Amino acid sequence: MKNRSKMSVILLCISMSLMSLACGSDKPGSDPAAYGPGITIPETGSSEEAETEEAETEETETESEEETVYSDADIKSMWDGWTVNGEEPSCTLDNGMEYRMIVTDAGFGNRQYVLLASDDGGRTIEMINSDPLNSTGGVAFYLTMFDDGTGYISQVWNDGDDGCLYRTENNGGHFDEVSLPVPEEKNEDGELCNPFTIAEQPEKDGDNLTLTVRQSDYAPEYKDGKVTGKFTSSDNGVTWTYAGEEPVK
Repeated sequence: MKNRSKMSVILLCISMSLMSLACGSDKPGSDPAAYGPGITIPETGSSEEAETEEAETEETETESEEETVYSDADIKSMWDGWTVNGEEPSCTLDNGMEYRMIVTDAGFGNRQYVLLASDDGGRTIEMINSDPLNSTGGVAFYLTMFDDGTGYISQVWNDGDDGCLYRTENNGGHFDEVSLPVPEEKNEDGELCNPFTIAEQPEKDGDNLTLTVRQSDYAPEYKDGKVTGKFTSSDNGVTWTYAGEEPVK
């Protein structure tokens, strides 16, 4: 009898173990209590989904950073279609090299440009820069280039209410924003302001440059807009000094 009882117990234990395995009760599964307090249930596939989203984001960013490629026919068409309209400035040097800024896209007061150049009247044309304003928008107001490879673009925003100046030192291959000192002038209310925001074309004499910066076209707040700011540089435009104000010419 004792042997039979032992055998019955053993068979019962084996049967319960098999039932437990079939039901998966040896694994916590999705039951939070099975993991114990303070344990977070892992989500199957969450790691793979995050990696996929990250890869898609990187692919999108790479596509947005790709530059537009223009064919020779495109460049020729843009050069021939250029017109003097106040939004596509140009500059011709004494050696015959002509630079033209061409609008490639426009909307909401912003323009996208390319910078082209030719030294033979347009028979051969070179793409100098496919994005001279570094995708900052606005409108190119002036283009000034010099024989030593330096040059400037005066950019305006908000229909002439604000602006910025860009400088190149490699014949237009790349432009950087010029940092001008901020004059501490007071408006009619006695508040400090920077009234001079729209840069004109720099005048150059060797490494010495003079730059006139005027006030907003629509909201001059300093001395009724009758004065401009004068800035000078003695290191070929690398650094600038505020030299005071001058009457509007």
